[in-house]
Amino acid sequence: MASPDQFRPGPPPRLDTEIWARDYNEIKILGAKNSASRTAEQTEIARFWEARVPTIYFPVVRSVADQPGRDVTRNARLLAVAGQAMDDALIAVFDAKYTHNFWRPITAIRNGDLDGNSATERDASWLPFIDTPMHPKYPCAHCIVAATLGAVLKAEIGDGPTPKLSTSSPTAAGAVRS
Repeated sequence: MASPDQFRPGPPPRLDTEIWARDYNEIKILGAKNSASRTAEQTEIARFWEARVPTIYFPVVRSVADQPGRDVTRNARLLAVAGQAMDDALIAVFDAKYTHNFWRPITAIRNGDLDGNSATERDASWLPFIDTPMHPKYPCAHCIVAATLGAVLKAEIGDGPTPKLSTSSPTAAGAVRS
């Protein structure tokens, strides 16, 4: 990566758009602390991905490194490349987060009357299901790190068979997803 802004995405949706209203209302309903609309499975998924990156991603890399026939040098290189790529991804995503400085759902929903969109209603007492991190919302760090690691693993595996990739989460009582 030549600079932190090399892969910076464009801005988030404008607040007066339908897509903003759709996403706002979906998060307001499903992401509420005591949501009656969120399914048990959605709750489990949210708890799983509450884990901080890249901790949750290294077991996925080990899924590849543990395959029969791999040697220690190749695995060391894979772990180094995966770690560097995820570090670069985090540098880039936080550059973008602080460039766009987009509000978190808790701020947006508690101030829904200030966004200029008649399809978003304010809820001054809204609380999120998972505590809000202390950095701007957009873009999504989990998404960017996952895509980065996916590109590294695709380059490593090539056209060969894809092993079962799995990881566990310290925020979901050790639940495993594959």
